[in-house]
Amino acid sequence: KKNPSEYGSLMETLYTLKEKGAGNTNLLAVPRAALTRQNQVAHQLAFDSVFLRIKQQLLLVSKMECWNCAGTGETLTDDLPTFSLTPLEYISNIGQYIMSLPLHLEPFVTQEDPALEMALHAGKLPYPPEQGDELPELDNMADYWLGSIARATMQTYCEVILHIPELTAHSTKQLATDIDYLMNVMDALGLQASRMLQHIVTLLKTKPEEYRQIAKGLPRRLASNIAAMRNLDY
Repeated sequence: KKNPSEYGSLMETLYTLKEKGAGNTNLLAVPRAALTRQNQVAHQLAFDSVFLRIKQQLLLVSKMECWNCAGTGETLTDDLPTFSLTPLEYISNIGQYIMSLPLHLEPFVTQEDPALEMALHAGKLPYPPEQGDELPELDNMADYWLGSIARATMQTYCEVILHIPELTAHSTKQLATDIDYLMNVMDALGLQASRMLQHIVTLLKTKPEEYRQIAKGLPRRLASNIAAMRNLDY
């Protein structure tokens, strides 16, 4: 009360909070904005840390020598059923890692911590769902994080696949097997495979003589890229 001006301002603020609530004032607007930014930085750092292991594996995909190597008797593998192939180590490692994530994420959303819950809901993650996708994951923070990691994995996978210089008949089937494995992992976790990944595996599985017809209903640029990788006339 020694300073009437400051005291009056304080009483006015308290009255406003009492009558209108904190949501209708600009009280603490600057520190609140700073805290929001800091929370977002923390979210991005946590996401990058979780995704790093997957990203490191994926960045090696386009450089793998197996894509331009013929299988055992390339002419024989033309008729080899895809179920006789097994996923390569890189995609098996990624799949196992993604399958382990729910166990690591669940403790953060099951503990009763109002501050942590508020921070998780306030932060935004990269790789949002595709337009038109169902979003049951938004009801559960662990599912929300898992969905974001899964979409990052699929988008990055698609990008590195399109940087593979060339595919033999055998490696085309091998890559399709790898993609099928990842899509099965997503399905087991209740997640949707991205449309781009579905398009790619469709084009990889399409027989050369049917490629032009099947490609008509898919993105033209993608179809051209896959055709070039497979050395198909398109």
